[in-house]
Amino acid sequence: MARKASRKKRGDTGYTFEQRMEDFAEEVQQLGEKFGEWVDGEAEWHRQQAQHISHVPEEPRPHFNGTFAVVGPLVSALVGLSLFMLVIWMMNFINAYVGSSLVMDLQIFLMANIGAFFLIFLFSSYNTYFSKAYPKGYSFLSPIATATGITLALWVLVSVIAIANSYIGVAVISAASLQIYDSLYTIFLVVLLIGYLVFLARGENKTKRD
Repeated sequence: MARKASRKKRGDTGYTFEQRMEDFAEEVQQLGEKFGEWVDGEAEWHRQQAQHISHVPEEPRPHFNGTFAVVGPLVSALVGLSLFMLVIWMMNFINAYVGSSLVMDLQIFLMANIGAFFLIFLFSSYNTYFSKAYPKGYSFLSPIATATGITLALWVLVSVIAIANSYIGVAVISAASLQIYDSLYTIFLVVLLIGYLVFLARGENKTKRD
């Protein structure tokens, strides 16, 4: 905004305080207008950048099983087995100095069932792979995988508790662990039944929504 030509310059004698305040107000107004134009320009630039990014297709993230395809779970299971054997070796190394009978019994249990643990690793890896690769088709088998996983976890837990209780000697723990161990098959069937009931209930709710 240009100043009026009739206004006196600052060097003139009649340049009053009120005129100085008016000039200052005009300068502030001009700065405000320039700042507003700058803000609008920056906002427009960021808006255009956001639109450009939203139209760029997102590249799929590479993952381990995606790299090795169906062989990936097998590789994962072998890596898990290697770590499992490393843990057993560390237990043996530490127990050479500690001399604990409990640690030795746990080590014997793990070594005696190393094949079963490899199958557990393999099952877990393929369960994860198929649930991600074929989520719709694999949902029907999901209750079986869940029941199997829970049963295997209980088997390992009860076995470890039984070994530890052989040194503690608590009758209640011994009876409870034995009862759970004898009921593993029943627990598997109960969890499987509950899983399929939930699966059918979800299917009915989805049908009603559709």
